[in-house]
Amino acid sequence: MPVANIEMGYIFEELIRKFSEQANEEAGDHFTPREVIRLMVNLLFEPDADILTKKGIVRTMLDPACGTGGMLSVSDEYLEELNPDARLEMFGQDYNAESFAICCSDMMIKGQNPENIRFGDSFTDDGFPQERFDYMLANPPFGVEWKPEEEAIRKEAETQGFSGRFGAGLPRINDGAFLFLQHMISKMRPPEKGGSRIGIVFNGSPLFTGDAGSGESEIRRWIIENDWLDAIIALPDQLFYNTGIFTYIWIVTNRKVPKRRGKVQLINAVAFYQKMRKSLGQKRNELSDDHIAEITRIYGRFKHNETATVLIDGKQEEIVVSKVFDNDDFGFRKIRVERPLRLSFYAYGRFLLSKLPRQSTGPRYHFDDEVALEFYRLEKMSDGAIELKAGENGEVKGPTAVGTGKSQDEQIELSQLIDLINERFGTDFKPADQLFLDQVREEAVANEVLRQAAAANTIDNFKYVFAKALEDIFIDRMEQNESIFARFMNDQDFQHLVEKHLRRRVYDQIRGELEGQA
Repeated sequence: MPVANIEMGYIFEELIRKFSEQANEEAGDHFTPREVIRLMVNLLFEPDADILTKKGIVRTMLDPACGTGGMLSVSDEYLEELNPDARLEMFGQDYNAESFAICCSDMMIKGQNPENIRFGDSFTDDGFPQERFDYMLANPPFGVEWKPEEEAIRKEAETQGFSGRFGAGLPRINDGAFLFLQHMISKMRPPEKGGSRIGIVFNGSPLFTGDAGSGESEIRRWIIENDWLDAIIALPDQLFYNTGIFTYIWIVTNRKVPKRRGKVQLINAVAFYQKMRKSLGQKRNELSDDHIAEITRIYGRFKHNETATVLIDGKQEEIVVSKVFDNDDFGFRKIRVERPLRLSFYAYGRFLLSKLPRQSTGPRYHFDDEVALEFYRLEKMSDGAIELKAGENGEVKGPTAVGTGKSQDEQIELSQLIDLINERFGTDFKPADQLFLDQVREEAVANEVLRQAAAANTIDNFKYVFAKALEDIFIDRMEQNESIFARFMNDQDFQHLVEKHLRRRVYDQIRGELEGQA
């Protein structure tokens, strides 16, 4: 008895599915379950039902990671059911020789042209550089690095920019999923020529990976700002044969219907599944025909905060299954505030307040239309001070360490701290920089609040008062040694070392002076 081409194709596809279930390959490379493909095709074709039922209609579809051709086959099957007079011209590409051969065989059995299936890497050897397609579907590998193709991809991104495929940005090297989506977007027909619709399966990485300004963030921004992201559907876990992770269908298009323009629909379908009677690898859940139909209806209704009653842990619960957001809701900018700038402004503000005229009544300070300020800067002329005493004759004594009263030839206190800092942090501070720290210490010793705190507390409790006071002293003296000030304010380890060292010296000196006075 003769067997029709389509029936022979179903038989062949079933054999491929059985083989994939038994192979249970690595989680990055998946055979897509038929019901997941069916849902994707439903979502992809949903706005075009009227067009696709026209007699003699022809449409094209591409899968750039086609594997054995499962997505193409199910798409063809769906359109055949919708309109027997319609024709779906299918195109695909895969770099795996065995998968490529099987897909070509499948196309021949189903009466398709096997020459539309190309062998090679879609990134480095695009099989369809000039073609544009009506529909595109893909389930690219999850979390697979693109290091083997890195040189060619980076070269295209740098030399061609947005004229090529990867102008929006490049994802991190360990996950090339976004590269597939960019590749597919480059093959969309212009809207004036009918536009295109894309369905692609991702894991959670493209949704959440990448801080503002990163490659992933810039790609998402590019897609949303061009109003191409139509919907994201969160699927149940344990749908795939060799991974139990949650997956997401992204619908991307450059021909949104009017009501969907400037909007993105998020559909929560994680509870739309039924348990399988027998697990197949890690696949324990499946989508029934009813689930597929309901998810498609939710997508088509496009309602914000739509709810549905679903079965969760054996109980019927009502949950929100659809939310609709404006494109702008997904955008944000990350602003970096440099702390030294903030502290400089703080120090300048303190200086400004000290120069403003006070009032006896009303507001404490009065601001005129114009405020005249004078800026004073102490310019370092040498690394010491000249010591002069009245009534003395003879040579002027050489510079002394400012704030210490000791000759520079003498070993000054705390000199070991600069050596310790340089050794610990790889800096190149000089002995002259030690003078700045000595002046900081002397000011701290003279600080009345710190003297009271040292007198009344152990050094363990003294540190809580000292840390804040030390920061204020550094801010007041920031102009005297900007390199140490910047390091102190920006490097917590550096700040901790200096604070700990100075705290002990200041505490001991204050306590010693107080005991001497007693």
